[in-house]
Amino acid sequence: MNIKAWLSTRSETALSLLLMALVGMLAYGVMIPGLGFYRDDWYMIWAAQARGAGGLIGLFSIDRPFIGYLYAFDYALLGPSPLNWHLYALLVKLATAFAYYWLLRLLWPEQRLPATLASLLFLVYPGFYQQPNAALFINLLLAHAAAIISLALSLHALRTDRPWLAVASTLLALGLALFYLVIYEAMIGLEVARLLLLAYALRGRQAVGGWKDWLLAVFRRVLPYLLVAAGFAVWRVFLFDSGRRSTDVGLLWETFSAAPLRGLLATLIETAKDFFDTTVFAWTVPLYQNVTYSEYRDLGASLLLAALALALAGLFVYRMSRRPAPTPDRGQGGGRGDYGHMLALGALVVLVTMLPIVVAGRNVTYSFQWDRYTVQSTLGVAMLVTGLAYAYLRPPARGLLLLALLGSGVVTQYHAAVYYRELWTQEREFWWQLSWRVPDLQPGATLIAAPPAGYRFLEEYEVWGPLNLIYNPGGALPRSGQVPYDGIELDLAEGVLQNRRMRGVLVVHDYSRSLVVSKPALNSCVHVIDGARLELPYGEEARIAAIAPYSKIGLVLAQAPARTPPERVFGREPDHGWCYYYEQVDLARQLGDWERAGALADEIERLGLAPADRSEWLPVIEARINTGDL
Repeated sequence: MNIKAWLSTRSETALSLLLMALVGMLAYGVMIPGLGFYRDDWYMIWAAQARGAGGLIGLFSIDRPFIGYLYAFDYALLGPSPLNWHLYALLVKLATAFAYYWLLRLLWPEQRLPATLASLLFLVYPGFYQQPNAALFINLLLAHAAAIISLALSLHALRTDRPWLAVASTLLALGLALFYLVIYEAMIGLEVARLLLLAYALRGRQAVGGWKDWLLAVFRRVLPYLLVAAGFAVWRVFLFDSGRRSTDVGLLWETFSAAPLRGLLATLIETAKDFFDTTVFAWTVPLYQNVTYSEYRDLGASLLLAALALALAGLFVYRMSRRPAPTPDRGQGGGRGDYGHMLALGALVVLVTMLPIVVAGRNVTYSFQWDRYTVQSTLGVAMLVTGLAYAYLRPPARGLLLLALLGSGVVTQYHAAVYYRELWTQEREFWWQLSWRVPDLQPGATLIAAPPAGYRFLEEYEVWGPLNLIYNPGGALPRSGQVPYDGIELDLAEGVLQNRRMRGVLVVHDYSRSLVVSKPALNSCVHVIDGARLELPYGEEARIAAIAPYSKIGLVLAQAPARTPPERVFGREPDHGWCYYYEQVDLARQLGDWERAGALADEIERLGLAPADRSEWLPVIEARINTGDL
């Protein structure tokens, strides 16, 4: 290749990577400042602050022990700042897309435009929309990045003419293969995908003779990776004893062997279903779910971002279409036949990467977090879709289809981030308002927390994690937290003392010492309920109304120095609007400090504040009565 052609190729590669970076920023980066910590993040953040690196490592020793070390490294690098975790996740996402582009160019060196478009679809693939849940899914993202880079290095070792570079690429690829397997064992299907990719890459090389020589060459190339995968599988199945049912291989085998014919039939049916869910419905179902109930402002913003992404992609396509078609090098493919190969290879990759997920008893469902089972298959999905478009559609229709799918991905990812932005807003408001109302909480108390519908805590550690970060930072777990669950009324009535272990963390729920805290609606304030004196809004949920009488307001240490949520975790303190004064008046009422309550009521009147929830007038009215200001 002459210097001019080499420079042209490098400039096109640079433009492709720049395009991916810009589209990634539009799809994911715009919303980062409004995102925070969620769900499982809280026990990880709490363990890091309370127990240090050893605490993080111990959390995951029961199922995926290497993840604990990785989280310890991540936390040492990023700390408890949500912004750091989200920027890190975005960089990992972009690096994975760049590696995918490299992989496609190694497979089809002359298909520059299809490789770029496929990489864009890979980047914004809407079948996985948990990118905003960065701290929880960072290890899945890292495993995926390691897998794609490992596959690309395998192909690079095959393509390079320098022996030392081939050896170095192979060794690094082997290390990354082991790295992603110990993080997420269900990705092991990617090793079968590696076999397919290497077999395809070796098919046209002149060094390979007949099909026997081809099979021998494939076996030699794949053998080191098979040994790594087999070694990991032996350790995972026979040597490691998982403490979680969902990752217990022995339990999965017992379930299958109890009815093997039924198990085999179910595996085939579920694999076929998940294949279509991952390749077809991923582009429509999440889009519909996320857009249906969106606010007009968010819908407009997502369409604008999608339009910008499409404009950038359209300009790139136009520029590439103006260039003369390259002449394929011998033995490297090129031409329309590549598109059929891309389609078929993509379909096979989806199948072999989906199968271990189904065998493990998991399925793709576009509901809360179950979309994560598509991640390992995005490698094949982007190939399949792009190959299909190029093999069977003419340029106008082809471009429209691929750009429409790109737009679907950008809009879906933006709306997923909108939900997590609102979830973080509700979480932050909940904990800041609780700190305004509850200066401290008695050790041994159990806080039962109920944020607004649609943003409820799903697991108890979403309560006791942030609760103890505020009221006992850097220490043990003297206060427990719980979410309303079926049958909690009976436990409260009987004053049950319950000891639970969550990933080795002992959590003691004393239901005889419970405090119920509710935020009945999005525009309501946090209500710390006094079970001996119920003040429930008209719209309070029936379950909360049923457990409200068991709430003991005496657990609030009203005269203690106020605890402030750490700003690095929870962000800056919200403005002091109605809810701040409501919490302060209610606290003054608990103390019987009517002089302060009256002064706060005067300040409320001066500022012209008023609640959206009319029940929140009650402490203000009582303050007026007790100060004689009828």
